[in-house]
Amino acid sequence: QEMRDSSDTSEPLAFFQLDMQFHREIVVASGNEPLIQVHETFNARLWRARFISSRQRVNRAGTLKQHRNIVKALQKRDADRCSQALKAHLQVGFKNIESTLKPDNKSTGQAAAKIPKTKKS
Repeated sequence: QEMRDSSDTSEPLAFFQLDMQFHREIVVASGNEPLIQVHETFNARLWRARFISSRQRVNRAGTLKQHRNIVKALQKRDADRCSQALKAHLQVGFKNIESTLKPDNKSTGQAAAKIPKTKKS
């Protein structure tokens, strides 16, 4: 709710922090300790790239829609729908990070990173 209410006006860092909180809360709610640890490790490794990507303010409405789809699937306990929504969200996130790290992206000056592709169901 807070992300939606402030998506148009919030600064990139504030929106990024809310986005990170959204993901963290879902993972913690799973009660799955190995998942929580993997998520923390993954985020630590990609934090900079995700932050740089979030500064672009590109498609915040799309991010919010993807989050709503995830939440709706979780609320309905629809594992297949949730899996599809998560995969779609991760694929968009990987593309955003990849475009942020491309050599022609002036905001980073970093070389392109190889982003793992997710399997399509």
